[in-house]
Amino acid sequence: MGGPHVTEEFDEALGRNGGERHADAVALGEADETWPKIVEDAARGTLKEVYAPVDDFGQERKPSLKEYPAIPWDKINLKQFNLIPKMAMRTLRRIGDGWGTFRIIPMESGRGCPYGCEFCTVTGFFGDSIRFRTNESVVSELLLLKARAKAKAARSLSFSSTTILPSTSSALNLCCATSSPRKRRCTGWRKSAPISCAMRNLWT
Repeated sequence: MGGPHVTEEFDEALGRNGGERHADAVALGEADETWPKIVEDAARGTLKEVYAPVDDFGQERKPSLKEYPAIPWDKINLKQFNLIPKMAMRTLRRIGDGWGTFRIIPMESGRGCPYGCEFCTVTGFFGDSIRFRTNESVVSELLLLKARAKAKAARSLSFSSTTILPSTSSALNLCCATSSPRKRRCTGWRKSAPISCAMRNLWT
């Protein structure tokens, strides 16, 4: 198991607090670097209880997003992203082609958030400094998703980063990078953003 809750309460997941055990092993923090080790240990039958992304001095290490792995969206089964309840699919499909499908595809453009809201786990989990993917990497992934959208496989894209690239300059640079005729309107997309973006008239 992994994620924000498990990272904060890993004893709970392992049943160390007197409750039921929910996992054989837990991955703390971002598992980009630890996941291959977890898979290797599991295959060997030497799985440890806790895996943490730390350096030689025991300090947490945040992975860089500059060398971001290519996501094979052309091969991934997108049915898992369909938001239409199964009980409603058959009825909707009687209306016409495509009515039984509405998929929101998650896409990561960066990690971290400087705001530290008390109701949110993002700053604690990803850190208060912003790490970005390169514009080229994001655009390449958008174009791959655009090809799937043409086949009516994708309906909408959701950037899973905390905000629309919390750095104003990075947000504008990405928008410019996707504005050429070949890259424009890859597919419908959505993202959260700080109110300061609207106050500065950045998008008009």
